[in-house]
Amino acid sequence: MLAKIGNELEYKLAMKTIDSFLNKATTAGGFHHLTTEEKTMLGDLSKLAETYEDNSLKLMPVNPGSSEGQVV
Repeated sequence: MLAKIGNELEYKLAMKTIDSFLNKATTAGGFHHLTTEEKTMLGDLSKLAETYEDNSLKLMPVNPGSSEGQVV
């Protein structure tokens, strides 16, 4: 298991894994169909991806005082 997502390739691989867990849960009818290991990995990867996004991609938060992110 990754301790940190350090580059775009690792981020893309993590997102692919997250997507596969979400697809499995959706197709099967809920998160209770994931194994305990899959649920743990999904949570851990999600936190790592969020940290990478915050620190490297600067996706959020959008400054509420700017016009960035507003629907016109």
